[in-house]
Parts: sequence; structure tokens; C-alpha cells
Amino acid sequence: MKEIKLIIFDMDGTLYDMTDMAENNYEISVAYLMDHFHYSFEDAKAFLEEHRIYPYAFSGSGSSTQLFVQMGADLRHWNEYRSALFDFDRIKKENAIREEDLLFFKKIAPIVLLTNNTGMNTKYVLDQIGIDISIFDKVQCNDDPRSTISKTSAMIQLIDDYRVQPEEALSIGDRYHIDAGPMLELGGKAIVVRNPLAFRKIISEYPDLESCEEYTCYF
Repeated sequence: MKEIKLIIFDMDGTLYDMTDMAENNYEISVAYLMDHFHYSFEDAKAFLEEHRIYPYAFSGSGSSTQLFVQMGADLRHWNEYRSALFDFDRIKKENAIREEDLLFFKKIAPIVLLTNNTGMNTKYVLDQIGIDISIFDKVQCNDDPRSTISKTSAMIQLIDDYRVQPEEALSIGDRYHIDAGPMLELGGKAIVVRNPLAFRKIISEYPDLESCEEYTCYF
């Protein structure tokens, strides 16, 4: 395995347990479909289920942001809408990654936070779980000037920015098809975590990540 020279972290469901926020995210998505796209309550729920968006944490779930943008929603409008309804108090620090866990990865390679959340929400989340945003070498949110809703495109940008080869990059996230699949298709590595407690296992079993599989799922 080539040396890892770039590590890209997802945020929601990766740095904190998505169980704490899944229902809130779902409620916001249902409300947006009703208010912006004029769905009925039942039709909104059926539509979200069709696109793998549920009121509970699930590793195969889809992205509301990607879905709504594909439907023609204005990204800024969606960001403002959900930001007004987010209940950050549902995020529990005890169910989140620790700063010392991130420092483990930072000793190996630059760490980047790549999220479909806004910069303001990202700061709120990190404050809630006790992580200083400056621990990341770069934070890319969906309201950044160079942002792209496509995770693949965003990963390509970051790989180019850090002047590494795809096989030298590692993606860490909670959803295979959003966080792992795109990186594996580029030729890189990926780790899927079901919740942040998995980081304790990664650190204990792969102290230098050298023996990490191309795709490893922790439950």
C-alpha cells in the first residue's frame, strides 16, 4: 500500500453519531419538500424513502442536499432553510470523535474536513462536540466558492490541491456510496465507520494505517 499523504473526513455521522441528528434532518427534509416543492406530508415521506433518506441513521442513506439540488432547488435557499431548523443540542459530545483521535490521523497526513453542510453549521457542530476547527488543515463546506455537490469532484479538487496521487488519499466517512465509493473509484483508499467510537478500534488495530484494507467497515 502506498504511503497515505492526504486524509479526507466527512462530518455528519462520522465525527458525531448521526443517531443524534437523523430524525431532525429528516423532519427538515420533509418540511422542505412540503414548503418548497408543494408535496403532501405523506408524499414527502414516500419520496424521501424512495431516495434512501430516513428518520434514523443508516449507512446506505442518501444526501438530502444532493437530492434537492438535483431537483432544482437553490443551494443557498436550502442552506438557510435547514440552518434555521437545526437543533444542535441533539448532538452529544460523548457520542463524538475526540480531538486526540483526530491528532492521530494528523500525525500521518494532512487532514481535510469535506462536508455538505454550511460553514456556519460546521462551526456550530464542531463547537458542540469540542473540536477546534483549526485542527483541520482545510475545511471545505458546501457554501465555499469552489465547492461542488459531487463528492467525487470535490475529492479530485482536494487531491489536486495537495498534489498527491489518488492512491495516496484516504477517505473516512459513514456512508459507503457517498464517502467511500467515490474515492475507491478514483483509486484511493476508504474507511467506513458506523459511529465515531469506531475510531478507537482503528487507532488500536492500525496504529500507522499501513495494513489498512482499501475498504474497511467498522460496526
